[in-house]
Amino acid sequence: MKQQGVCYIYIIECKDGRYYTGYSNDVIRRFKEHSTGKGAKFTLRNKPKRLIQCWKVFGTVGIALKIEYYIKRLQRIKKQEIIEKPAKLKKNFNKAGKDYKISISPAVVKKVNLLIKKDEIKIHKVN
Repeated sequence: MKQQGVCYIYIIECKDGRYYTGYSNDVIRRFKEHSTGKGAKFTLRNKPKRLIQCWKVFGTVGIALKIEYYIKRLQRIKKQEIIEKPAKLKKNFNKAGKDYKISISPAVVKKVNLLIKKDEIKIHKVN
């Protein structure tokens, strides 16, 4: 049996309006990495503005990666729908008989954005 745990799937809005989707077991640490230019190639070139949505996934890392991949493949309008109505993502993946669960994590979003506002998370400069 694969190891069960908790991962987060998150969506970042970048300063140019694009979305970045990722996963981590520590969203605050990961957002700080993105903000300093050490997170991903995408956020190195497209500065993060804020965290706009986050889901907590109880299951394997493989499940979290599947959900991340699903979101990354969505058209922008569909991404906006799950950002505005995060339960839509839950509906797509919380099927009977599955060994995982998705919950919405607004407290994580609020905490990251508060840290940005307090200037405790610095956004890197793109050359």
